[in-house]
This record gives sequence, C-alpha cells and structure tokens, in this order.
Amino acid sequence: MSTEAQHSPKRRSTRAGGADEPTVSSPPPATKPATAARRKPRKPRASVIQLRRSADGPKEVTAERERDEHARFLHSRYGERWTDLPATIGRSLVQAEALMGSGPVVIPPTMPAMKAIVRARRTARAAVAMGKIVINEGDVLGEALGTNLLDLPLQRLSAIVDAVLQLSTAPRAEAGWATPVAALAADALLDACSDDLLDGARTHHAVYTLFTDRVWEIPERRLRRGRRPLRPISWFRLRRALAVTSRDHRTPSPMSSAADLIIEARAVRDRLSTIDSLLATHLGEHDRGAFTDVDAARTSLEAVRELHDALGERLNAERLSRLLAADAFKNDAVLEPARTLEKALRTWSADIERLGGAHAVAMDGNELIEWATLIEQAVPVLEDAVTAAEAPGGTPPTLRDVVYDLRVRERYNDLTSEAPLDMTDNESGTAS
Repeated sequence: MSTEAQHSPKRRSTRAGGADEPTVSSPPPATKPATAARRKPRKPRASVIQLRRSADGPKEVTAERERDEHARFLHSRYGERWTDLPATIGRSLVQAEALMGSGPVVIPPTMPAMKAIVRARRTARAAVAMGKIVINEGDVLGEALGTNLLDLPLQRLSAIVDAVLQLSTAPRAEAGWATPVAALAADALLDACSDDLLDGARTHHAVYTLFTDRVWEIPERRLRRGRRPLRPISWFRLRRALAVTSRDHRTPSPMSSAADLIIEARAVRDRLSTIDSLLATHLGEHDRGAFTDVDAARTSLEAVRELHDALGERLNAERLSRLLAADAFKNDAVLEPARTLEKALRTWSADIERLGGAHAVAMDGNELIEWATLIEQAVPVLEDAVTAAEAPGGTPPTLRDVVYDLRVRERYNDLTSEAPLDMTDNESGTAS
C-alpha cells in the first residue's frame, strides 16, 4: 500500500450489500479566540434614504408633531401674540441676513436687529458713492492706460493707482521698459554694473570739480611716475600739467591724491567702455556712461515694474510705451483720475475698516452698487420683521433671533396650508 493511501481518509462505501468501511472523524472546529468572543455586535447602519410609505398615516402624524413643536416654540417666545407675526417673509429674511454678511462690512447676526439695519443702510449709501467714483474715474484712467479697470477689485485698482502716482514723481522712464521682459533685463544690468557705475559717477564728479576735459590728455605713465617727489623731473612735469588743466590754474594739494583720483577715474571709464552698447540698449535715456545716475534709474525702473505687477494681464505694452515716451504720467489728464481714486479709496478703506470691513476692497464698483441696491430692497422687510417681533419694553432682539423666529413662523404656516406636504423637502427642519 502506498504512502498516499495510508494517509488519505477512508470513505464510506455505498456498494450494495457491502459493509460500511470505517470512517475517519473530522477534527473538531477550532475554537474562536477570546478577543473575537468579546467583540461587540455591530450596530445596524443608519438608513440614508427613507423609503416612502404608501399609507398617509405616519406622514400626517409627523407633520402634526412638527407643527405642534413650532407652535410651542413660538408661544414660549411671544406668548399669545405669536399668531400675529408675519407668516410669509421667513425666506426673504434668510436671504437678507446672508446679504448683510456678504457686503463690504460684515454685519454679525448677533448684533441687535435695529442696529444692524442702521449699519447696513449707512454702508449701502457709502458703497453707492464709492461705486460711482470707481466707475467714473476708473473709466478715464483705464482709457488712458488702454485697458479695462472697471471689473477689478478695489484692492487691485488701488495698487494700479499707487503705481501711476509713483511714476508721476519718479524720474522720466525709458520707453523701452514698457514690456516686463525689457524692464527685467534693465534691472539685471543695473544689478551687475551698479558698483562700476557708482564708482564712475563718484570719481568723475570729483575730477570735474577740480579739472577740465584736458585732464584726460595727461598720459597715465606721467601720472604714475610723477606722483612721488623722489623723481624731481617727473614730479615737476606732472605738477605743471595738473596746473594747466585745473580750473583755477593751480596744482591741487596734495598732488599725489589728485593723481590717484585721475588714475582711478580712468580705470573705471575703461571698464565701462566695454559695456557701452548694453548700457545704451537697456538704459536708454538714463545711459550717461560714467555719469549715469544709478539711483534715478532704479527709482524710475521700480515704478514701471510696480505698474507691470499691478496691471498683470491687463497691461497694454504698446500704450504704456507711448505714455512713457511722452512722459504722460506727469500730465493732469492721467494724474487727475488717479488722484481722485487714491483719495476716495483711502477714505473708504479707513472708514470701512473701523466697522470691521473684511471685504471693503474685495469688490469692484459695480458689485458695490449692486449690493447697495439689494440692501435698500431688503431693509424694509427687515424693519417690518423687527417691529413685529420686538416686545414693548423688552430686550431688543438680535438679527439672528428675528430671522430664525419668523422662519419658524413661515414653516408653521406652510404646514397648516392646504398645499400637499412633501416631507422630503429641505425645509422640513423643526424649530426645537
């Protein structure tokens, strides 16, 4: 008998008349670990979608229970006069509350309702005035810059106005800087050559304070050999050459310092001569060789780049190039709307910030006017609601209390109406 046959379990024979063969009993089931035995039974999952029942009984009971809860809540708040509350303005009040929270000044719902209405009205009047200024002056400034500024948020419009006013006080800018790439290249050149340009301006101004143009005719060899009195002949020749080229026909004292200054200025001039073409290309009118005013060029270039950043994708490079070439940023046709906008924006931001204006500069002019119009339409409904909900001699209700209570009153009215009730509506919440 093979090994496989020895270890395989024997099966019961089903042949007729044959004796049953002995069977091998199966091993007892393994016992579960103690942790599994102590595992808590799962809770049934909550049903997400409630199935509709064909019978109307449970539905009517639910509606009646909800209606009773609303009635008890309103009675606890207003007593017997709760039935006199407006029954159809709840949704309008919810929209009005959301509108107040989306304007330039966030009016918290915990504020007393009448105070919230007063603040909303004042803010709406200021928003209309600000919106009209932005539309009128922004249109003029946008026409000058060759782009549309009316749909920009006030914060970005303020950055454009600041850049325009900065250009008006900066030295005249090079017209070639109208494109961001050209301005960036000029900025990189100034960074690379600023030390030589500053040294050139310093030394040349000092040289021309003492000497005329003829000083550059003195050979450098004579300057180096004659700066020391150890060589009397060279020293005398240099002294005479410096006296001839000086502005007062006298030799500066000490003569060695004057010679060193001329040598240094000549070395800087030689270094700058190797980049003459770069300076002429990227600095344009600001290129004065050794006399280039680095500070003036940087100030002008920074103002142009500020305008690039503020305009962003609204930049009209061709129009800006013509404006820079004509030095138009010092013209009142461009500056007048910018000054008006700057003053109005500064006043608006300061006034609204005192009231907690989180969105004071996040809206554009049209949005301000539209928001103010909606507020003017919503305020009468709010005033009627507050008048009805406010108890004589009691604590003034908050905006949230008025909106919530009258929304509950409207819901109660919906439940008692003759229209068929759909309990799957999103408005089927209770007031408890």
